[in-house]
Amino acid sequence: MNTIKKLNSIYIYMNDSSPFTDTDKLFILPCIQEKRATGNLDKENQASRQTSCRKNGIDVSKKMNTDLEGLCVGENINENSLCTYDNSLYYVGNKNSSCSPEVVWNHIVDFVNRSNLNSIHQSAMKNFFIVSHHNTLKKSILATVLASEKKLKKKLRHHIANCSCFLLEHNSNGWVCKLIFDGFPDKTEYNYFQGKNEILFHDEPGFNILKTYLNFIQDRDKTRIFLIRHGNAFHNKPLRLTGSALNRTVDTNLTPLGIYQARILGETLIEEHYLRPQSNENVNVFCASYMNRAQHTALELVYALNLHMSRGNLTDDIPMAVAEPIPVAIAEPIATAVSVMAGGKNRRRPSVKDEYKEIPAQNYFRLSGLERFFTDFACSRLIRKSGGLENFLKNINKLAKWEKNFNGSCKKLVPPHLCKPETRVSAESHMMRALLSISQQSMEDWKDKKYCKSFSQKTEPENAIIITNKSGGRRKTKKKRRKRKKKKTRKRRRRRNY
Repeated sequence: MNTIKKLNSIYIYMNDSSPFTDTDKLFILPCIQEKRATGNLDKENQASRQTSCRKNGIDVSKKMNTDLEGLCVGENINENSLCTYDNSLYYVGNKNSSCSPEVVWNHIVDFVNRSNLNSIHQSAMKNFFIVSHHNTLKKSILATVLASEKKLKKKLRHHIANCSCFLLEHNSNGWVCKLIFDGFPDKTEYNYFQGKNEILFHDEPGFNILKTYLNFIQDRDKTRIFLIRHGNAFHNKPLRLTGSALNRTVDTNLTPLGIYQARILGETLIEEHYLRPQSNENVNVFCASYMNRAQHTALELVYALNLHMSRGNLTDDIPMAVAEPIPVAIAEPIATAVSVMAGGKNRRRPSVKDEYKEIPAQNYFRLSGLERFFTDFACSRLIRKSGGLENFLKNINKLAKWEKNFNGSCKKLVPPHLCKPETRVSAESHMMRALLSISQQSMEDWKDKKYCKSFSQKTEPENAIIITNKSGGRRKTKKKRRKRKKKKTRKRRRRRNY
């Protein structure tokens, strides 16, 4: 049984047998869910699941199953394979709504302390990458430091761009908050946080309140918390695939542009030495909300890490006690492939701006497999919502040539030498190639009518057992037919009796 100590309304759970030691899982935290609009029409912020097509598989040719919106809740949520994607997700608690600042930090601090207490490497730096949403970051997680902005006009208030990343860390001067990546703005009328490694909120009275929450972290000098907003999603500009008023898009995914943005964020964190391979001196914990787009964004950080480790170069300039060796059988084919893709040049390190295909996992084998599934799921779902491959390509073109990509975000998305007016066509071509490469496998599978996507980390036989959900499928249809048939038979008998 947990023993609970109350300190200024912050509950610290002290439990020596915590489940938070397996870092090759994506942790779903309570209270960082996006704030939902009043009523039941805000479906893009309602978590759900696709209809199952076989054991540990989903059918991407069908709409999101609205009957499964309440599936991933309750005490036994971690025992449901569809909710955990074959044990790759771990739900911490079962509160899937947004909360007040005090409650959300209660849960975050509790999770951090239990993870630190049971860390395999007590002396390691523990990095918590937490992916949430715009309104939740503003009105809940960072609400105390942004409280003074409520008096400002809406255009003057600060907003958080896609894939923006804030860092909370403790140094000799106490807790500081930095903006280490300002992300990708999607609205012209908003005033976004901007800058790199900018110290924020230092003079804000509300930051003292936030520090009181953070001071309950037990190993604060060895703890860093990264607060991240998800990448570009279906319901964001420029696609705005929200559906009709009465048939809203449920639990929206990342677009190929959002996937690309999240990979660039991961690469930036690597270059700034914040995201490093797992070792005796470094532990990474990836966390997200209940929503597809937040979970996928966290997984793309793992993709960027594996890509940068693919030639064994990531450990050259980062001192670590133990670096996981790359087997020769894996390293040699990767090095050859990277050399070919680079045009035969001996480059220092691969980049997400040049390489987009699946990379063999060097860290986080389970999460790497889940990233491939999420990317395939997101692209396939966009193909279906677009109405087929032809319209999907039009949407890819729209994403690649979107004006916001080249207005302030150009140097983040494409090589700097392409960010000139005279090289605009080349920059658009680079974006088109990147988004098509990310979507290539999904397009090929759609063309071949391979709609059943497995999220299992094990190889399944082709004749896997077909399962049907309680909410739909052939079994339910046959049951309805039998009921209708019995009803008609009873009516005929009554008429005969009369």
